[in-house]
Order: sequence, then structure tokens, then C-alpha cells
Amino acid sequence: MSAERAQITLSADKRVATVGERVTFSGKVSGVSLPTSIYIQALIDGNWVDQWGPISTDSQGNFSHSTVMPYGWGCRDVRFRAVHKPTGGVSNEVPVAVAFRTRITLEIPERVAVDTPFKVAGRLEYEESPGTWRSLPGKQVTVTLDGAPYETVTTGDDGSFSLDMVIDAPGDHTIGAEFAGHGLPATVTVAAVQMDVGPLADALSKVFAVIPILTVGGVLVASEMSRR
Repeated sequence: MSAERAQITLSADKRVATVGERVTFSGKVSGVSLPTSIYIQALIDGNWVDQWGPISTDSQGNFSHSTVMPYGWGCRDVRFRAVHKPTGGVSNEVPVAVAFRTRITLEIPERVAVDTPFKVAGRLEYEESPGTWRSLPGKQVTVTLDGAPYETVTTGDDGSFSLDMVIDAPGDHTIGAEFAGHGLPATVTVAAVQMDVGPLADALSKVFAVIPILTVGGVLVASEMSRR
């Protein structure tokens, strides 16, 4: 065993990642004979657990490892470190906020009359496992009109929400919906739905956005977050 502990630096190419997304960890080992190998550990339920390794360095001590964030880590702020087991050397800790993917579905009339209230309805869901979507209750969704906030509503027990909207000018308009998550920034992509203001016609249903749930540090349970 070496007399001195290895010095290790660790970094990640993402600090926020959705489940199923690839994150690359990289770093450098020094102070020991090279090449060598390290393990990357994750802090799970208060315990450091080997996740990946052994990972070999090159002759300069550099290492890199790319991996996919598992669904079991959704809605957690997971901390990682690299360990050189022969000497007990430990790197700096690197946090990665692991988020579930979410989606919003909207139902709106395709055509409406000026100055006449019409209903906007929708549902907020998160992807619990690949291809399995669950309702996300008790969260705030902001409905937008032509890119500007119109009204913020709270989802019900089944993840649904609704509101009455009035458009006061003829022409094509765009209605969107945004769920920004909690505690961390999120980027929303809204698909445009054009509304030619005129006689009321059939309803149009369209998925508007897929963005992360960015509540971290706990486990998603019903409408609240509870720490383990």
C-alpha cells in the first residue's frame, strides 16, 4: 500500500440531468504510481456505495466514465465522489440533481369567438419508468397566451387543471402551458397551436411540453415530497 493517499479531482458534465440521461464524470489522479484505477461512489440513503469501477486512468492519471442516470434516482440530489482504494484517497464531492421527465397535455377549442369565455383544460404527468406516466397533483402550471403568462393554476388529485380564457382580438393566437419544477431552473419547449378566432369548433388535444421535475432531495409521494 502506498504511504501517501492519492489526490483526486472529480467533475461532471451536467449538474442537472433527467432520468435516462447520460452524464460523464471525469477527473485526475496524482501522487501515486500511474496508471491506476478508481471507483466512483454515490451517496445513497446516507451511505457511500460503489457505483462504477474499477475505472482505469491513463499514464497521466486522467480518467473518464459515462453513464445513464437510473429511474430510481428521480427527484434526488445525488452526490458522487471518486475513491482510490489502495491508498484511501477520496476526491471532492460532485452533486447532480436527477429529475423525472414531465409532460403537459392541453385540450382547447380549435376556434373560439372574440370576447367569449372558453375552457382550457390539461393534465400534468411525470414518467415514473420508461413509457409509464403518472399524474402529478398539487403542482402549479402557468398557462400562457401568445407567450405571456395568462393564469397560474394548481393541478388536482389526478394531475388535471382547467381555467376559463378570453381572447379579445381576432387573428391567430398561441396557447401554451409551463411547469417550471421546484428549486432549480427548467427550460420549457411549447409547441404552437394556432387559434383562428371565429366560430367555436371541435376541441384540439396536443402535448405541449416535456421538461424536468426539478424537486430534489426527496422522494415523490402523491402531491408532496418526503425525505427518506
